[in-house]
Amino acid sequence: MRTADPDRAADDAIEAIRRGLDRHFSETARQRLSALRKRVADRIERDLALLDVLAGNVDLEDADSEMTAVEWTGAGAHRFNRGVAA
Repeated sequence: MRTADPDRAADDAIEAIRRGLDRHFSETARQRLSALRKRVADRIERDLALLDVLAGNVDLEDADSEMTAVEWTGAGAHRFNRGVAA
């Protein structure tokens, strides 16, 4: 009776996985994904530009240069104004 060679079985399995991945991620698929990624990025840029237009002057600073910050500590939100706990 012959025993199975575990190294050969592992090599065969790895090769089968490699062939499957090559088929799954063909060059055509990579090109389609790249084109989709570019379309999504372009869409996001257009949406951000629209939000900027709707918000008015996005470079305009508020009158109070020392803004109130919100810090999340895990226990809840705590407000700090000019570095002093409110």
